[in-house]
Amino acid sequence: MSLQRSYIGRRNVGVNDAGQLDRRLTLFSPTYTAQSNGEPLLSWTTVATVWGSKRSLNGHRLLAADGTHYEQFTAFEIRYRDDIRTGWRVQLGTSVYEVTNTQELGRKHLLEIVARSVDQAA
Repeated sequence: MSLQRSYIGRRNVGVNDAGQLDRRLTLFSPTYTAQSNGEPLLSWTTVATVWGSKRSLNGHRLLAADGTHYEQFTAFEIRYRDDIRTGWRVQLGTSVYEVTNTQELGRKHLLEIVARSVDQAA
């Protein structure tokens, strides 16, 4: 019996190897509602809680008018789903990340989500 193979990060693992998806991630989509003054109010709606893996990516410095900022990117791998969009959020523990890109891994076996850390104080 052959085992289908796919990639999680840089490791070649079996698609059915659930042990590699060992972190609980919560996915959020943005929801806009109108306030009484007509201004939009942004809130976050929980879409799903899924198993996934986490891998840190290289960060980079950004030069802006108010100074230099450092952005750290993280990749998450989850079982494939087609509803995740740029601008959604991923929460792992108390850390929150904004989705910047998604990519199918294998033939709809896994989904890689690239995200940057969100400053909760802002």
